[in-house]
Amino acid sequence: MEYKFVHIMAMGNSPFCLNFIYFLKRMRCEDHLFVLITKTDIPELFEYENVLFKKDLSIEMLSYYVKEGYSVIFHSFPFSSIACLFLDRQMLNHVTWWVWGHDLYRKNHVKSGDLKGNKKLVYFLKLGMNVVYSPLMSILWSVALKRKLSHLRAIVVNCGADEDFLRQKMGDSIKIFRSAYSVGYFNEDFERLPSQVSDSIIRVMIGHSAFEFLRHKVYLDKLSAYKNENLRIILPLSYGNMQYARSVADYAKDKFGDKVTVLSEGMDFISYAKLLKSIDVAIFDYEHQSALGNIYLLFLFGKKVYLSPTGVLYKSFLKEGIAVYDCKEIGEVSFKNFCIPSKSVANGVEVCSEDF
Repeated sequence: MEYKFVHIMAMGNSPFCLNFIYFLKRMRCEDHLFVLITKTDIPELFEYENVLFKKDLSIEMLSYYVKEGYSVIFHSFPFSSIACLFLDRQMLNHVTWWVWGHDLYRKNHVKSGDLKGNKKLVYFLKLGMNVVYSPLMSILWSVALKRKLSHLRAIVVNCGADEDFLRQKMGDSIKIFRSAYSVGYFNEDFERLPSQVSDSIIRVMIGHSAFEFLRHKVYLDKLSAYKNENLRIILPLSYGNMQYARSVADYAKDKFGDKVTVLSEGMDFISYAKLLKSIDVAIFDYEHQSALGNIYLLFLFGKKVYLSPTGVLYKSFLKEGIAVYDCKEIGEVSFKNFCIPSKSVANGVEVCSEDF
């Protein structure tokens, strides 16, 4: 089979990648090759001849695909800020970057959950150096964006906040397109999902994965103010830092007991969308762009979404007239005010309908 396009998927085990592949397969896009960067193979994809599994990605591998004449699409940018400095500009002319969020707004710090035993000494040394390390890596990333990645063929973003950030860093010469990340399901599919549950339990979801920037324990503490209310805490922890996931699950169960549901296994997309339709409140407290697929579906279903008031998404959604709420209010307002929307959800439903 002769391929024209190579999709390099840095988050190869993400359900969004799987559904993107299924979608293009249904569209009979036979000239697309998918390279999934993942430590574990995905049995559901074994039958697909145009799917490869790689444990990591090297610049040499990228160079091979470019030299073979393929048009390369990054689904999330796969290289570090330092590695970017070694990328050939002419090679980048053949690459399109589809932004996921975390890959654009990089968190430059040492992750404590990744270190055990004598490695903790290394962690504390690096932690002390973070005063220098973090701003240095941020400068390197800014340089990479302006000097190297401005030579990309194009960039695809999911929201206006990403385009604003990229224009600020890279100028007006780079081609930027805005597009929803298609997973092959549309409004009519979501309308057919069962209506919201009929019980009186308020379902509160914290984050969408097992990453520390989602601050699960902080919000478990804040939600303790509503511990005696009729609520259920939903924790999607099926991917990310699994040591951190176990720590969060244990912490939540200690605080809320059987009022906690931990999602430790992946779900197919429609089952996950059905879950989101049952949620009443969702909490995403971070400064960068992440979890847009989750957030757009929550808006589509008319749910109450709390975001960081200083984050790019909060500002972007307010600009578009979409109702969002300040994370700082959690635990400080009454349970009724916490869980019931005080603003119209209509604009969020309308805007996100266009993306699906």
